[in-house]
Amino acid sequence: MQKKALVIGATGLLGYGVTKELMHRGWSVRAIGKESFDPVKVFGEGIDYTCGDFYDETFLDEKLKGVDKVFFFLSTTFPSTSTDSLELEIMRTLRGLDYLLRRMRAVGVTQMVFPSSGGTIYGNVSEGAVKESDPLLPTTPYGVGKKMCEDIIGFYAKSGISTQILRVGNVYGSPLARTTTQGVIDVFVQKALSGEKASVWGDALTNVRDYIFADDFSEAVAVIGEHEAHGVEVYNLGSGIGTKLEEIVNEINRCTNNALVIEHVQNDVTSAVKRFVLDMSKFKEVTGWSPKHDIRAGIEKTVERKKKMIEMF
Repeated sequence: MQKKALVIGATGLLGYGVTKELMHRGWSVRAIGKESFDPVKVFGEGIDYTCGDFYDETFLDEKLKGVDKVFFFLSTTFPSTSTDSLELEIMRTLRGLDYLLRRMRAVGVTQMVFPSSGGTIYGNVSEGAVKESDPLLPTTPYGVGKKMCEDIIGFYAKSGISTQILRVGNVYGSPLARTTTQGVIDVFVQKALSGEKASVWGDALTNVRDYIFADDFSEAVAVIGEHEAHGVEVYNLGSGIGTKLEEIVNEINRCTNNALVIEHVQNDVTSAVKRFVLDMSKFKEVTGWSPKHDIRAGIEKTVERKKKMIEMF
């Protein structure tokens, strides 16, 4: 029997590719988002997309009916949203997750995939790669919010809802335009191609991140989604390789033949994560999957996609 998925936040950086990948793998896919458009032009044939209010219980319950698994990619805050308060995380992120889990419980849906944050939930990783069993030491409101989300998921597991939590690295390479500060590679590529300046906070060029290309991310989510979750399962999802932002800028310059103009902005915030690399051994052991794109190949494809995007407008 064909499995049915509900992708919430299907037009975002994470949800868009997952929506298409699930369809390609034979799932019957319902998708919801905030944007109104012709879904065939955006997704191609085969996606049951609806623009609607996530917080409308009647609407959400109808979309949940008959679903085997929920893929929750609704973006409410970003790592840069706040630096000194948990208010937004509590009012947006925690509220949205709790609401969804309550509606899933009411309708009888028991499987979910949830993207946590590999980049902020562990805090600074001074050396090596961090494992899922390592302590969670978030230093930012966004990271604390994700940690609280994992606790909420653990609470609802007692009601029979099983979840695969993915502690995700920095995803990049969307074919869609990035209109927020989420996704530094996408934003910097778009600025390089349009001749705009890119803002860098403090000494961020020396920061090391674990980046994962969007196609690899989508494929990995679909792969783990095909496994039935039992209780709460936690997996790191990245490339397992750390890359400095300075190296990212150099690769973008190479691929675009433009010198990206960097504007340094003073930043007194000391809570930002300076380095993180994710240990991918658990995910590989369970699924046999590993990323197909290194950072150079991923940025080359990102540049190609952004050029096509610009040509369309």
